[in-house]
Amino acid sequence: MLPCMNCRTGDVPAYMCCFSVAPFFLRRPRDVQAPVTTDIELECEAGGHPTPRIEWCKNGDIINPSDYFKLVDGHNLQILGSMVADEGMYQCFAQNDVGNIQSSSQVIITQPGSVTVVPV
Repeated sequence: MLPCMNCRTGDVPAYMCCFSVAPFFLRRPRDVQAPVTTDIELECEAGGHPTPRIEWCKNGDIINPSDYFKLVDGHNLQILGSMVADEGMYQCFAQNDVGNIQSSSQVIITQPGSVTVVPV
């Protein structure tokens, strides 16, 4: 039997029980190719119960929200005025008390007059 967690009477009829649900993706981040100085937003949205916490990493390092890296709507990552140094693999982690999931995307930053070959 699944445990009832974090449920309030108003969540469901009194005779029902809320069940815990492991995170699942509603939207995954996609690969992005963008010109330098462009604002980029990587989407990542997860459902589950309790509501999953979203955390972003770049090349395995945790991204702390700042004036440059913003968390939008509690789950999307926005990079303001991208630079070549922002290229890399971005990972979205969603976690709650029941489990965790992750998805990743590659960000490629192009410069004017350059040709970028994207690996297949």
